[in-house]
Amino acid sequence: MKKLIAGLVLVLFVFVGLWTAQDNTQPVAVTLLGFEAGHFALGLWLVLAFLAGVVVALVATLPIAWRLAAARRKLQLHSKAP
Repeated sequence: MKKLIAGLVLVLFVFVGLWTAQDNTQPVAVTLLGFEAGHFALGLWLVLAFLAGVVVALVATLPIAWRLAAARRKLQLHSKAP
């Protein structure tokens, strides 16, 4: 059931991303740290910014997830011992 919900959410995000890219076709030049990144559609920039935020959030939460997984394994080992 969890995989089905995750799949539906992924399809929803892809649909909204494509819709955003289609509705915002005006070319925009973005300057990042003094360098011009090029003229691309506004919708593409919006989708790329969202994806960059998702990647940053995942990378930021990795250490916490690793510590929680290690603590869970440690608890499971201690709970099995007599």
